[in-house]
This record gives sequence, structure tokens and C-alpha cells, in this order.
Amino acid sequence: MITAAGAKGQIKDLDTILEKVKGFSKEKGVEVQLFNANMIFGKVHLISSAEHALRAFKNKRNRSDSLPMEMLLYASGERQIIHAIKKMGISEKNEEFGIVMIGHCELKELLDLLGWEQDDSVLKGDINNLSSFNISKAELKTVDEKKVCDLVLERVAMLDVKK
Repeated sequence: MITAAGAKGQIKDLDTILEKVKGFSKEKGVEVQLFNANMIFGKVHLISSAEHALRAFKNKRNRSDSLPMEMLLYASGERQIIHAIKKMGISEKNEEFGIVMIGHCELKELLDLLGWEQDDSVLKGDINNLSSFNISKAELKTVDEKKVCDLVLERVAMLDVKK
């Protein structure tokens, strides 16, 4: 089961948050990835990234050793882990997050652990960040504003071709 959501909260210490997520994942038997919400263009962006990552592992075409990192690669449209982290990773500066959880567990449990609140409205993405997906202004003009996510999803899918 894939759960995708947006959340608002604060990070006082990134290492502590990452350790909490790692412990939660191990205890509950789920895979969790956190994203900078400014770079996420809807729940479908997160779900597509998770589906591609699952398929990559199933077909033994994964580039990373972990499913969460593979999701980050797909969401970013990047081949290199360092670039994906720089582009989509979270930091103490973030207050809005995208979350993907694969497995059977209530998202509320994770949110309570982190002290965050679910808010899917943060997954609208920042149109100014489209250039980091190599989407030009000319290309952007070819779609309705509500279809911007489709351009990002093309970049997610293109990662399979780049492999």
C-alpha cells in the first residue's frame, strides 16, 4: 500500500528526524521517504515516484540500495543520489514536506512521532522550481497551469530511459 501526503512541521535537528523515521520504518515494517514539498507537484508525483521505485527493485534495475532513496531519485528525475538529495531532500529550513510511506501503517502514527500535521495543500509545488526539472518556459506554455504536474511526471518516467 502506498500512502502519499503533505505535512507541515518543523525540524529542529535533521539527524534526530531522520533517526526517528528510520526507527519508525524498522518498527512498523514500512518504507518512508520525506521530500521538500516545494519540489512536489501533487500526490500523483509522489505516488508515481513510489511506483517507479517499486518496479525498479522488482526488475532489478534500481540504482540505489534502498527503496526510499530510489523514490527520491525518481521524484527528482535525477540519476545521481547527491543531486536528488540536493534537489528534493529536506533540511532544517523546511516547514512543508511530502511524505511517501509504503506498507501497512497509519500515517497519523508517523506524523504524531514527528510532531507534524497533515496538510496536502503543500504539495502544489513551486512553479519557479520547474527549471530544476529542465522544463523550459516555452514548454510550460504548452500546457494548462493545472497540467504542470504532467510535465514533471514525464521527467519521473524519463529516468527509466536515462538508466
